[in-house]
Amino acid sequence: MAETALADDMLNGMAEICRYLNIKPRRGYELAEKGQLPLFKIGDRKWQGRKSTLRRHIERLEAAATYSSQSGVSSLAADRRPMSETAVRNFK
Repeated sequence: MAETALADDMLNGMAEICRYLNIKPRRGYELAEKGQLPLFKIGDRKWQGRKSTLRRHIERLEAAATYSSQSGVSSLAADRRPMSETAVRNFK
């Protein structure tokens, strides 16, 4: 039962991940290489990800996308650094 749930939650390969996120593969690779998507590789092969982890990541980005009353610039636009190891651990 748990294996079925895990299999349903997994996205295998950048094409599948990009279809899920509705982005182009080139953009998916750029974001993954910069550490801006919570993806992983098993060995040195295809990118993998979990739907549930990507949903939480998107929810966190939405919550952070508040506009500063002083600058009128989204906090996301101001900070495009990759997620740190600590942030990745805390994200889970």
